[in-house]
Amino acid sequence: MAIVDLVINTQHPLQAVPPDWPGGFWWHWLFFTIVLIVFVLVMVMAVIYIERRAMGRMQSRLGPNRTGPFGVFQ
Repeated sequence: MAIVDLVINTQHPLQAVPPDWPGGFWWHWLFFTIVLIVFVLVMVMAVIYIERRAMGRMQSRLGPNRTGPFGVFQ
């Protein structure tokens, strides 16, 4: 398949990529997208957790599990 054929082929856009390219199938795109979203969500959760721990240490305050039931004595 020539490059011009790949560019001009508008009838089947998913077939417009070379067949040996790993992203040529929709389930590959779906898998890569899900992996990327899960990675970003886990990293965001980790950064929020680390930031909250650091802010708590800077303020020298005890957490809710150490200051009474449901944290009412904070």
